[in-house]
Amino acid sequence: MGYLILLTIAGLIGLSLRMIVVGEFEINQFLLLLLFPLAAIGILYFQRHQVKKDQSFAPINSEGAWVIRLGDWVFNQWKPLYAEQLLKGQFRRYYQSSWKMLVAETMRQSGRWYLNLMFELKDGRSITFENPQENRLIGNDRWAIFENGEKVGEVRTDLSFKNATKLKGRLKATIGQTEYVFQTYVTNSQVEVFVGNTVIGRGQREKGYKYYFRPMTTDEDEAMYLTGIFTLMTYYFNT
Repeated sequence: MGYLILLTIAGLIGLSLRMIVVGEFEINQFLLLLLFPLAAIGILYFQRHQVKKDQSFAPINSEGAWVIRLGDWVFNQWKPLYAEQLLKGQFRRYYQSSWKMLVAETMRQSGRWYLNLMFELKDGRSITFENPQENRLIGNDRWAIFENGEKVGEVRTDLSFKNATKLKGRLKATIGQTEYVFQTYVTNSQVEVFVGNTVIGRGQREKGYKYYFRPMTTDEDEAMYLTGIFTLMTYYFNT
């Protein structure tokens, strides 16, 4: 939506300059520009509709999976988090400054701009993924992982990965003494999680903006952290 509004403003400036310099006013181009705000209104309606669907979502047939719905990528409303059919808590994207949401909404890859996530669990715990250097425009993005305000790990993008033609993106996470590698692929929406050479989790997008993550661990705390990083990866790489 914001991208179309910027195009409208840029187009109006261009038409105004043409009229000043050349003395001609292009009525056809002006009428074409008027379509952009109308399209932006339609996109805003669609986004608001997706927010409501995200918030009312409840999974079906999700045995062994943690499940979210992510039809909206930009707004900061709470969305439910499920493990199978059990509601485990809620999560939302948040911004360290209010104007940053406007920037994220304007960008085409809106999921990765000023991305921070917060999870509130039914057991009272709060887990956040916060980027302390989100204003940096180059290099790897990094997030500190906090549980109830105490740092427990970190996540970073890996821009140095090999086989870039096969991989859409890669994240490295460290929690305690364990390093995890999350990979998503160009050819499909699947995400795989590795510890060393062992796959310990898989996730993917299914119909209707639903995302299923299946951790291969019996440790529920570990499963929660992995699901949070999977959600971060889903936003960032638009898997």
